[in-house]
Amino acid sequence: MIHKVKNAVTRRLHEAFGTGCEIYSEEVEQKAAEPFVFVEFFPAAFELESEMLEKQTIGVRLIYVPKKYSQDVMLDAVRRIKGAFLYRPLEIDGRAVQTYRVECDISSDDCLVCTMSYTVYVDPGIMDESEFEDMRDMELNL
Repeated sequence: MIHKVKNAVTRRLHEAFGTGCEIYSEEVEQKAAEPFVFVEFFPAAFELESEMLEKQTIGVRLIYVPKKYSQDVMLDAVRRIKGAFLYRPLEIDGRAVQTYRVECDISSDDCLVCTMSYTVYVDPGIMDESEFEDMRDMELNL
């Protein structure tokens, strides 16, 4: 599921920043052209709701590296990120997946760092379904 969230977030960043800003989710070359956004994804929490439902929280960290630091540039980046994620759910497997909090800060090296998380529910795959009778073979005595 983390890869599906990664793809959806990356697409949304491309929409928000356009072609003037590269989006990276793997290692970044030391001399990457600025501005760019580096995105990290990590499994933040797992909770087993039942044998048929697992709750996964996926953390996302965006690091915006501007071409030239200024308050206006950073405010514009915050506006783009907030608009792209806080008010618009991601579509993943036909489901709307929403974040309800985006936190931003300026790092000591003048980069914008934003964090958010997405909670998704998935089949944990632990239930043995081989014991269940196929619905097509069932007889209903009504």
